[in-house]
Amino acid sequence: MQVLAPGDLDARYLGSRATLEPLFESYGARANSDYYPLLDLNAARHRFTERSATDVVALANAAVPVLELLEPQFARRPLNPQYAGAHAFDRIESARQARYARDFLAQRAAPAAPGIAPSLQKDLEVVQLRLLECRDARRLDVWLHSLLRIAALVNPALPAAEARGLWSRIGAAPCVRSLYDYQRRWIALFGAVGARDAQAMASLAAALLDESPALGADPRQYLLMAGMSGALASNRPDAALALWRAQAPLLGREIAQPVFRLLRCHAQRGAPCVAAFRAYAED
Repeated sequence: MQVLAPGDLDARYLGSRATLEPLFESYGARANSDYYPLLDLNAARHRFTERSATDVVALANAAVPVLELLEPQFARRPLNPQYAGAHAFDRIESARQARYARDFLAQRAAPAAPGIAPSLQKDLEVVQLRLLECRDARRLDVWLHSLLRIAALVNPALPAAEARGLWSRIGAAPCVRSLYDYQRRWIALFGAVGARDAQAMASLAAALLDESPALGADPRQYLLMAGMSGALASNRPDAALALWRAQAPLLGREIAQPVFRLLRCHAQRGAPCVAAFRAYAED
């Protein structure tokens, strides 16, 4: 297990009953009981089809810190400084790579870090070359795709205080003021997610969705996740529901992922939530 610090326990925490129950309700399953042994009736079939609850556990590593925004009263404590257990536990490994990414781009003395994914290193160097060193950042914005992947790693894995250094450094790049408005809005959104600024997340994500009808699947999912979680954390479930209704038809079966089920059913619980996902039920 290698649980060496209080934060290592916190890293294994998903959420309270109040946080997760809307997700489980969305499947419309009957309660397990001696009269209707749901687990006994389905366990063998799910083992045979290699289905598991890993998608639920993966909520802790979603591209936006959704669980923290839905349950802000739970404050995660620091992990062990050696990141012991990173080889076996994704959340600790994500924190290790996220701190490397932050230090690399914030121009801190980043020590050699073995096992950094080549795709992450490539994204870091693209952002450094194009955006931070201002190599035609306005016209050639491939850095924006790389920055999205970096944000999806760094913001959920690091506390707001630690992520702030990265987004302050990027926001201070000399060419940021010369970027197109939508490029600056993306950077502002990443900073808002890192800071857990729910109101800014909701407004920036909604604006980007409105002005970018031709978005690809990955950025659209990110914006919907950021916008809905920001709206819910701002006590605006109606705004979250409106975003879901506008974007769900554009995402196909991807909208049935646990993270979107969780957000949709926090916006509106009960029968309407179950009905919203009935089309995605197993045959």
